Amino acid sequence: MNKKSAAREFCFQYFFHMQLPIFKELREESANSNEAIISSISQFKESTDTLLEKNLFQYVVGQVENTLKHYGELEEKIEQYLTNWKVNRLSKVDHTVLLLAFSELMYHKDTPPKVVINEFVELAKKYGAKESASFVNGVIDKFAKSEILYVSDSGIEFLSQLITPNTCGIVWLTDDLLDYETPGAYEVNYLLNGSLTRSLAEKDHEDKFSTNFFLGDSFGKPFFVAHTVIKSKDDFKLVYEPLNVATPFMREGSQVYILNRSKNTANINVLKELKNKHKNVTFEHLTI
Repeated sequence: MNKKSAAREFCFQYFFHMQLPIFKELREESANSNEAIISSISQFKESTDTLLEKNLFQYVVGQVENTLKHYGELEEKIEQYLTNWKVNRLSKVDHTVLLLAFSELMYHKDTPPKVVINEFVELAKKYGAKESASFVNGVIDKFAKSEILYVSDSGIEFLSQLITPNTCGIVWLTDDLLDYETPGAYEVNYLLNGSLTRSLAEKDHEDKFSTNFFLGDSFGKPFFVAHTVIKSKDDFKLVYEPLNVATPFMREGSQVYILNRSKNTANINVLKELKNKHKNVTFEHLTI
């Protein structure tokens, strides 16, 4: 079991005990207090003698926080995908698995949906009744296909084949400020190991910028994403701001992909402009 899978299992164990009637008051208190959540999780971690790295502890806190904050909304969403069944009739295991799975798919979008579904189905298989795994799989799968868009997974599979050790980065152009629903966000977030969603979670709308620079790694080498919002033809000059930051990471002869999701560049030869500015690398259009 990998470390993220172990963190999901710990998250399930913690939230399962929070579902018990005796912990109702604690659950309600934690829903309104981040400090109460951290304290409660820390105590449970110690009582179960669980080891969690800092980033995985933060993942658990985020999962629990989102699930408690959107508890009613999540239950309503789950019930939409139950056939001739009500949420209050679900077993505690099935209920907990569905709450956490729906929560991660909706609010913690740094893992491909298929991975999330498979891991929560395994938890249902391990802790639930004989039919739990198939039941949970059917409900989550129906929801994901309707609202999470599996098509993103095919984009990720395509990217995984396309990105090579010679690829040093991506120039990403959009019409609007970055959001979870920005075209290409799912795939870029995957390439950046979730740092895009973490950045978005930390920013209010007022804090978002027309240009952004993200740095990760690929094949043990620096890998950048230089993002620019293009609202008009005149905005194209902004592309060079994040690209100037990226210059030290443009290895001689390396490859940079252009992920152009901006309709406002229709009259601009983006490839030609970038090639003229940065001649030490090769630019290619990327379609996902």
